[in-house]
Amino acid sequence: QLRVKDYACTVSSYFSGRVGGCYAPYRSATEETESWALADDIEDLEWRDYSDGGARASPNTKTWYGAGGWILDLETGADESVAAVQRLRNKGYVDRQTRAVFVDFAMYNPNVDMFTSVHLTFEFLPGGTVVRTGETDSQALLHDLRALAGNDGYTWRSQAQVVIELLSYVVIIGYLIRAADEVVDYSSFMTFLTSGWNVLDALNILCFLAVMGLRVAWMLRAASLSYAAGEGDLDDAAGAETDKYFPMRYTTQMYRYGRSFFAFAVLVNFMKAFKFISVSPRLAVFTSTLRHASGDFMYLMIVLFVFWGGYGIAFHMVFGSHLIAYRDTYDSLFSMVMIMMGDFDVDEWSRSTARARTLRSRSSSFSPTPSS
Repeated sequence: QLRVKDYACTVSSYFSGRVGGCYAPYRSATEETESWALADDIEDLEWRDYSDGGARASPNTKTWYGAGGWILDLETGADESVAAVQRLRNKGYVDRQTRAVFVDFAMYNPNVDMFTSVHLTFEFLPGGTVVRTGETDSQALLHDLRALAGNDGYTWRSQAQVVIELLSYVVIIGYLIRAADEVVDYSSFMTFLTSGWNVLDALNILCFLAVMGLRVAWMLRAASLSYAAGEGDLDDAAGAETDKYFPMRYTTQMYRYGRSFFAFAVLVNFMKAFKFISVSPRLAVFTSTLRHASGDFMYLMIVLFVFWGGYGIAFHMVFGSHLIAYRDTYDSLFSMVMIMMGDFDVDEWSRSTARARTLRSRSSSFSPTPSS
């Protein structure tokens, strides 16, 4: 839970006799980190500067929440967890100083060998509204390890897929060495980057280095998972620790970011295909046209940038009060990019424009009509 100090805001002198207290919106400067009477009654409730959820910005209220807070680890088991939550409720866990409550837990599905980390957010706004947000992230963290070990349920195709990917990393290392030799042929690294194809090579290398680093990181963390999913294992005293929470959020994030970098590197490699297309005289017409017109493209990009920025700000002003996609300027500009790609919700727009038309019609009915 994140809380604010009880003296974080002041009450106007006019309302001082009518309002009993004032609790400000959440900010790092107003966060309560030192004392809480409930923490004295519950032994395991304490303030920590780090949590599994980490720092994040709310997609709804655009509030930036820190990584720490008043944290309580629930006991393993549904009955024990429900009893612990009920005990918190009875003791007044949520009050006027509460600004956000986060719930993090992990699940495992042995049928598909998938791990899932769940992050629930309940934001308590100063006006009394509770905003709920849920995030789930499912990844097959042990798929590669079990495929290499030849466990039951994993075919030779799964093994070949992992082996081919690992071999590609060896090829990438060789490619990195060859690229380093090419850089030496230039007077400086900046001179090397003057060629667009060399920029793509540098991006390709950086992406795959990130992929290899992230893969090593999440595989090491996944290998440290202590759990047993089999007959009798959970009842064995020498088995896994079932009463310990394993922080999987960063593990799943490493897995997802590694896949994202891999996908971007594949896209960069496909863009490099234009370099070899120019070998053919007929296909070289396309690349040659792009090269000669690249200077004039800059003026077109300036015009598009003006339209993009103008529409982004306008949509934020019109739809920002009731559509999350345009809640702030950054999200509105990003939504404009998605619109150019053809990704937008027509029904959401229709409901919003209907309200806008109703507002305009009502406002026009009160407008004075000029006399002839």
